[in-house]
Amino acid sequence: MAKCKQCGKSGLFLRVDKRGLCPDCADQRLKALRAFAANPYEGVLVLGKSTKLNEVSILSAVSDQHKNIVRILTDSAKIMENTKDPSTFYSRKEIARREFLALVRLEKIDPSLFSSSPAESYSNFEAVAGDSESKMWARAFEGTVSKIGSLKTDRAKANAASKYLEMLDQYDSKMSPQAVKVVSAHREMLRAYLS
Repeated sequence: MAKCKQCGKSGLFLRVDKRGLCPDCADQRLKALRAFAANPYEGVLVLGKSTKLNEVSILSAVSDQHKNIVRILTDSAKIMENTKDPSTFYSRKEIARREFLALVRLEKIDPSLFSSSPAESYSNFEAVAGDSESKMWARAFEGTVSKIGSLKTDRAKANAASKYLEMLDQYDSKMSPQAVKVVSAHREMLRAYLS
């Protein structure tokens, strides 16, 4: 007797596909995959039953979306690792978070598409992003200190230090605890130019 892995239906005449899904659950899976292929950032769309679904074309579109998401994540990680602009860093971090959430959504639709869990990868990403964030603030601080060193008047040096401190205040709420520790030392060093 066959039994659907998703809904639990069973019966002597029930047919299940190679994934162990009854026809209704298999149809719902394809609809969810098609909705993901159309827009991986929205909730699952409910599509009408009259639409004929072609599993191969849907899986191909999902694969294309998956590749694009991985490309965006890779680009975002590279940019976050090299930038010294906080605006760029935090916008790319938000883009990466959105992409990971799309992958988590896809994993909920069909876990068999992944060899490792996107949710676990997101946890790893958060740890690496925290380290990259601290390095970004260190690069920004080095640039500010270099600029201060090249300035001639005390007033110009104080203005440059003040500008950096204002930037720290602007991004204070977005900083990880690790970055807060790094920038607290920056604040102390730059306050010397203001007195």
